[in-house]
Amino acid sequence: MEDLYKKLYAKYDKLKKKQLSEFDELNKDQEVKFLNYASVAEEMIQYLKDENDRLRKQASDLRSEAASIRSTMDEQCAEYQKLLMEENQKNKILNEEVEKLQNQLQYGLPCNSKDRNSDNVRLNMLETAQVTPEERCIASTRRMVRKRSREAREKLEVEITHGGNDIVGYNDMEEKSAKRSSKGTVSSGDLPNDQQLESCERILYRSGYAFTLTWMRNEAVEEPELLYRVLTLGTFERVAPEWMRSVLMFSMRMWPIFFERLACVIKLHR
Repeated sequence: MEDLYKKLYAKYDKLKKKQLSEFDELNKDQEVKFLNYASVAEEMIQYLKDENDRLRKQASDLRSEAASIRSTMDEQCAEYQKLLMEENQKNKILNEEVEKLQNQLQYGLPCNSKDRNSDNVRLNMLETAQVTPEERCIASTRRMVRKRSREAREKLEVEITHGGNDIVGYNDMEEKSAKRSSKGTVSSGDLPNDQQLESCERILYRSGYAFTLTWMRNEAVEEPELLYRVLTLGTFERVAPEWMRSVLMFSMRMWPIFFERLACVIKLHR
């Protein structure tokens, strides 16, 4: 029995060692795997930490950029509001000035009508006076020119009224034209004999446009001619046609046509 027990014990001890050896190998394998898993986990944790820091920094930069853009937009908005207020103030002043000029022009129209009536009286006196047939023919020609001049004047006044501008000097020019036409003579000056300066008139627009009309005596023609020179184009600087910028000379017959073309330019670019 004792031998049997020894054999059983030896067999048990052998099996026990074998199992312990297998368990040790299994534990070693598990330990190696665990260490590998732990290492990979640590690497992943470190990567996630770095990524988190990077994203935090990026978010901080984006917040700073957004704050900078918001500050810039606020400054631009304040500047635009200031410019808008200035433009509104300028528009208000301009509207008041335009209304004032329109009122002045409206109250000035009756005076122009009186001037035209006075011119008609002078013209009738000229017709009833004792004149030669040649002078009567000249007076008839002047009357036709004056009629076209008045029509051009009325058209020009309408355009100026709608455009918010004013004209100075036209009636004086027209009245002196009648006086000089009735006299039929031109005074001499320092200019050459074929072109003598008689008088100079200026016509101004409130838009800044200004020019001169000068009476010129030309022996080649019977009636005096007008010399046009521009002084300043004002608000028409960029839109004025070439003829408004040039020096022009035309007869009294072309005077109404000149003002008709001038009225068309004002109407087109007002």
